[in-house]
Amino acid sequence: ASFCGVVGFKPSYGRVPLDGVIFLSPSIDTIGFFSQTVESMEFACSNLISDWTPSVSSQKPVLGIPNGVYMTLMFDEVRRAFEEIVNALDDIKSRK
Repeated sequence: ASFCGVVGFKPSYGRVPLDGVIFLSPSIDTIGFFSQTVESMEFACSNLISDWTPSVSSQKPVLGIPNGVYMTLMFDEVRRAFEEIVNALDDIKSRK
């Protein structure tokens, strides 16, 4: 999702009913969602997951930066844009 500029969410296994799903691997198949915004993801989850309650964490997020082959698979333009965002986030972090 992040490489495509969308929001992705994969609920825990069994959290969303799999009725009507054509399984590739019944022991590990699960449902995941994609949306354009966090707000639309919240809407989807609250309507598709029966016991959904949004959680708000007081912890700061931890962002992972891919390493190795993942970075070589990106187009140069995408890699430059990604690196600009990482640098901007690093600048924000160092100002605090």
